[in-house]
Amino acid sequence: MGHNAMVVLSRRTAAQQAGASESTILRVIAAGRPPTTRTSAGGHEIGPSELARVYPPKPSSVASDHAAQRSVGQDAPGDETVGVAPGVATRLAVMEVELKGLQTMVAELKQDQWRAREAERATLGPTRPWWKRLAG
Repeated sequence: MGHNAMVVLSRRTAAQQAGASESTILRVIAAGRPPTTRTSAGGHEIGPSELARVYPPKPSSVASDHAAQRSVGQDAPGDETVGVAPGVATRLAVMEVELKGLQTMVAELKQDQWRAREAERATLGPTRPWWKRLAG
């Protein structure tokens, strides 16, 4: 993925991140919000920031995530969200949604790659061990 690649979410991924069902997301898309792009397969691509506008992340979940990280000791010193301007907190929440979308996308790509390899192996049939191929 290049620097200018836009992150988009599938309807299923958007539903997972929003904490809603796919049918709910489909109804919201049919109502015209959030704006989506139609894929060649007939699906929808949703931008994480557009999803966050319709389904804003709950501040309690963001705060609990940060509290859990602090309890494990993974936060950098002074990384507090208390007293942060609302615009910054919103941008942070949108970025967290985008990060989750990217993580989900990577997991889906890994699964697709694994399935493609397995399908290719299945079409090749049984292979001989390397030493038998050398011996002829």
